[in-house]
Amino acid sequence: MAARLLILALVWFAARSAGAQAPQELEGRPITEIRFLGAASGQEDVRSVVELRPGDPLNLAEVRRTVKLLFHLGIFGQVRAFAEPGPRGVVLTFELLGVRRVRSLEFFGNSVFSDAELRRWIRLSPGEEFDRLRLSEAATEIEKRYARRGFRRAQVIAREEGSASEDVRVKLFVQEGPPTRVSRVFIRGDARFPTPRLLEVMEYVPGQVLDEGWLSAALERLRRFYHRQGYLEARVSAPRIDAGLQAMWEVVAVDISAGEILRIDFSGNHVLSARQLRAALPLDRELRLDGATLAELEEIVRDLYLRQGYAQVRVAAELEERRPGRTRRLLFRVQEGPRVRVERLDFFGNRSIPSRELVLIIEDTLAEELPQPLLGQAVDPGDMDVFGGPQPRRGQARRPDRPEGFWFELVPERVYLPEAYQKGLERIADLYRSRGFLTARAGPAQLVWQKNPSRLHVAIPVEEGPQTLIGALAFEGNESIDASDLLRLAESEAAAVRPGGPFDPNALENLRRRLLKNYADRGFAFANIESRVQFSADRQLADVTLAVQEGPRIEVRRILLSGNRRTARVVFDRSLALRRGGRYTPQRVSQSTDNLLSLGIFSGTDIRLLDPDRAEEQKDVLVFVRERPAHNLTLIPGISSAEGVRIEIGYTRLNLFGRALELATRLRVNRPVFYPLMPPGLEERYQDMSFVEGLEGFALAGLHWPRAWWLGPNAGVRLDVAAVQEHAASFDLTRFSLTPGLDLHLSSGVDLTLQFDLERIGFDCTVANQSCGAAAGDRWNRYDQGSLFLAGFRPEIVWDRRDNPFRPRRGTLLSFRPEIDKSLSSSREAFFTRLDFLASVYFPLARDVTLAISLRGGAILQLVSGSKTPSHKLFFLGGRNSVRGFREDALIPADLSPPCIEIPGSENQTECISPGGNAYMNAKIELRFPLVPGRLEAAVFSDGGNLWTDPGHLDPFEIRPTAGFGLRWVTPVGPVAFDFGFNLDPDSARREDTWNLHFNIGEF
Repeated sequence: MAARLLILALVWFAARSAGAQAPQELEGRPITEIRFLGAASGQEDVRSVVELRPGDPLNLAEVRRTVKLLFHLGIFGQVRAFAEPGPRGVVLTFELLGVRRVRSLEFFGNSVFSDAELRRWIRLSPGEEFDRLRLSEAATEIEKRYARRGFRRAQVIAREEGSASEDVRVKLFVQEGPPTRVSRVFIRGDARFPTPRLLEVMEYVPGQVLDEGWLSAALERLRRFYHRQGYLEARVSAPRIDAGLQAMWEVVAVDISAGEILRIDFSGNHVLSARQLRAALPLDRELRLDGATLAELEEIVRDLYLRQGYAQVRVAAELEERRPGRTRRLLFRVQEGPRVRVERLDFFGNRSIPSRELVLIIEDTLAEELPQPLLGQAVDPGDMDVFGGPQPRRGQARRPDRPEGFWFELVPERVYLPEAYQKGLERIADLYRSRGFLTARAGPAQLVWQKNPSRLHVAIPVEEGPQTLIGALAFEGNESIDASDLLRLAESEAAAVRPGGPFDPNALENLRRRLLKNYADRGFAFANIESRVQFSADRQLADVTLAVQEGPRIEVRRILLSGNRRTARVVFDRSLALRRGGRYTPQRVSQSTDNLLSLGIFSGTDIRLLDPDRAEEQKDVLVFVRERPAHNLTLIPGISSAEGVRIEIGYTRLNLFGRALELATRLRVNRPVFYPLMPPGLEERYQDMSFVEGLEGFALAGLHWPRAWWLGPNAGVRLDVAAVQEHAASFDLTRFSLTPGLDLHLSSGVDLTLQFDLERIGFDCTVANQSCGAAAGDRWNRYDQGSLFLAGFRPEIVWDRRDNPFRPRRGTLLSFRPEIDKSLSSSREAFFTRLDFLASVYFPLARDVTLAISLRGGAILQLVSGSKTPSHKLFFLGGRNSVRGFREDALIPADLSPPCIEIPGSENQTECISPGGNAYMNAKIELRFPLVPGRLEAAVFSDGGNLWTDPGHLDPFEIRPTAGFGLRWVTPVGPVAFDFGFNLDPDSARREDTWNLHFNIGEF
């Protein structure tokens, strides 16, 4: 790449005739003709970049700029310019060499490393721009990796295939050669252990390959071995391996200096055990017990005691002299002293900021430095105001008192930790500076010990110094925006910059950035603002001047595309918020980037000004995209005793016809062949079927258009087709569905989906003596006997204001889905509407503690007499997503009598299976809190709900209650939940369980 950029950085002006003149001699002559040679030379966008026209005088600086602009289009690998004299002036020629990309990357001859490993180490991949320098570097890098693995004679030969105008097939041929092996491991120095024992620790095998990775791991194992034996000062090393030495066998020398056994003891420690103190010391590294190291170890032990409240602790490390052959002792003498409680924390010298505010800064810093378990975290009463506290809500947070003695031996606010105090004092100084006290200082802390040595009074002096106020705020150079508008912007923030207010350098810098953003939002991308401050002699006043250099207001002249090898320009015209002749603003650039990425056909986009260093009123905008691979094919064969021979094929075609259409298909087919292993009765059924009749599986196909511009700027359309055929011992199922849909993004957080369903279902359960429909008890078999042709219209509107859809802590989620369905079969009457709603709210209570509340409900209303809801459209409750404590979909409707049904073919035997209902209610409340922050959470919950077969029987007070607790393992895509739910009022007549364990990915 470096070589190519060097070539491109040079602009060649050479006369083609033998007696041609130098380029400098041609400068100023009129251009009679402009020619383009090479790739894409006929494209209008390419020609339009060149602003030189026949008749213009030749300007070398302008030609260099044109070459730069052509190269920045991203579609040329090299750009050259030539000038030659003509009869009436100069002929200017631009030679354009297209970008060659890597079409494929193949490896041959590699067995030590896999293809995937080699791909990770080189900077070449299919679809990227081809570069010979990168190819050479890739071959060199692979040879280095082989040498480190022990194959020093490995050679890599790189080949490129393809003409100068074609994409390149890259082939890397690896000749691994014989490896260099270890003939002997020679232990040198003071080892203290026999060589065979050390070789065993190193996991050395005679004749093994000399792998640098193995040697490094072997030396580390030796170090750990010596440390476990008490040789904490042991030194283990090996001379650097010369990978360039072409030896077949090599002796590896290992230098060991074991030293003496070092025993670490502690005396005077009563609060912390020797084991706790030893665990805090960095004994896993090589120790050099000099004065600096001993001081560091003393400070580690001292810090442990300080964090426990022992502010007067003294630690001294004593190291015995080295005596050959004897154990050496490192003794830490600890004088713990009493556990100190800070009785008072006072500030003096502060006049502008009350002491309580300063004390809170110190206490907050201590709470950060001394984290407490969950039981030690305070819940501020103000956080509970939403549950019936005083109105209006209290504005200022309060810190509740936490009793010491039972759960808390000493709360962080009463611990004297010098490190935390120093950090808090720095924050206090920053606070003063933000209020205009530019020379303010706080500290150092003065310790006043009481008669009782376990009680401490901390006094902190404050030197405020003079307060600097803003005397005047002026603007210069603002021609497009009135000074009054800029002044309103300056005073709109909480940390306002206004005359008479305190002078805060940070607030002034933030104001400068906000003004720059305001100018950029108005199209002034080249605006620059400089702040100047003039202090009075006593530094009590500061006159602030903001000098504005607006520059031109940029208008988009042209939009140039790069990287769109398959995507039609109309896709960009409909997706970009930037328009020719419109303003160039960061918001429009950001919106354009989001729109392009939402199409799903680009892995990255970059929108920038062409020639960004030149300020002009009209600028070209370059839109660079990286297209995703158009085709994705997966093939998964398999075989099992239940399914027989199976094959699954998935194919995705992105950017169909260059219009950002996505075609996604998936086919899975299996044919049982192991008839003797089948249940009784099923073997005969399969043998009586033809080959096609016996096939099972499913087929899915979807055509998705994420941005249907002809329906609006935020509209997407889709069409999905699905077909299923399945045979089992108890049923035969065939199902076909056609689902067109329209997705509309109405506003921030509000989405509307319009979907039409057309499905044909055939279900036969007469092959076995069992219940059909909802009473089957298996959600996958929950269909009615016979055939059904059903059409449905299902809109849904969602208002999502959650801060995180996977792990919400605050916000609201509302959804409403009315559905109307009608049977198109003459044999079955079904015409009904299905209403379903959801409301969830989330309240952050304390640090990482969230209260989640959810309410769901729905009803199915028949629109004609004689209509009956198909079983697969009924509501079901129970399980991980509704009422925990019940088995999945096992809650039996409240108005069902008798609650249990008779098992077909049996006498006086019943089973309790929910047949579903036409109305339901479900309420959930859950408190979530951390156990290991960021990794493991816990929750306590209470659920309630019920089903009714007749919507007229719905009673919101007839709720089945459950409660329980659970654990959540936090992952990047949401928590993995394990919940124990308990039925608080189990009904013996319905044979309900007392408790159930639930597993779920995600939470409501």
